[in-house]
Amino acid sequence: MIYRPDTLTTAAVRLRDRHCRFPDCHRPANRCQLDHITPFDHANPLGGGWTTINNLQCLCEFHHTVKTAGYWTAVMLPGGAILWRSTSKTTRITLPTNGTAVPIIGNDLRPHIPTKPRRSGIIAYPDPPDNEQPETDDTAPPF
Repeated sequence: MIYRPDTLTTAAVRLRDRHCRFPDCHRPANRCQLDHITPFDHANPLGGGWTTINNLQCLCEFHHTVKTAGYWTAVMLPGGAILWRSTSKTTRITLPTNGTAVPIIGNDLRPHIPTKPRRSGIIAYPDPPDNEQPETDDTAPPF
């Protein structure tokens, strides 16, 4: 196993992340370091912490240092989401490509999605007016 990712792996991680994956950091991926979410085990490279797309994330130098120091831990979730937990019990989920951090309410791991658009350029799409709702076929069965 190798520690440093190859060119194709690096490009795939940066394309997925597009920015630093730490909550609320928007430093572009091309100005970030690639970080192993589960640390690479130099003493036993076959033991885990592999250099794969699913174990790498983009982190700016500052947030890489914060994670390495142990103030925050990261866990990769399905779909490239990353669950962050701080030593002060703060929990966030960051999503790839859009730069938002989603707060977790209580112990519920389902993300709380804010209903108002943020000034960061995220667009909230309103529901279509009633006259634009799709027509239903009254003759179709209810299942």
